[in-house]
This record gives sequence, C-alpha cells and structure tokens, in this order.
Amino acid sequence: MRIITQRRVVNQKLQQIMNGYSAYVETPKIARLLEKEIQQLQLHVHQDKTDLGTWFIPDCEPIIDEQPLQPH
Repeated sequence: MRIITQRRVVNQKLQQIMNGYSAYVETPKIARLLEKEIQQLQLHVHQDKTDLGTWFIPDCEPIIDEQPLQPH
C-alpha cells in the first residue's frame, strides 16, 4: 500500500484546477490546505461544500483578443 502525503494531494489538485479541471477532495484538512494555496495564487475558483467533501471548480472566462485578426 502506497501512502500519499497531503502536500502531494494538494499539489495534484491545484494542478488540475490550474489546467481548467474541477477537483474533489474528501477531507476538510485537504480542503483547507487547497483553499490556502488558491488564495495565495489569487485563482478564481467556486467551492461547492457538501457533507461528503468539497468540489473546487475553476471560474473560466473566455479570453478575448482585443485586436482584430489581420489577413495574411
């Protein structure tokens, strides 16, 4: 049986969020650690807390290029 450290779980979940994917954690301690990292990085993330765990869902906004495309 392989034991994964809490820090490693947080880093993996944070990477998921930064890549635009939702992340789920079961324990309140991991959720608190992840919240702290999200705040430090100033990421925009929606949290959905349930009795079974917490979902972290990135708020994705479309990137709009302010300059019109130039024909080649």
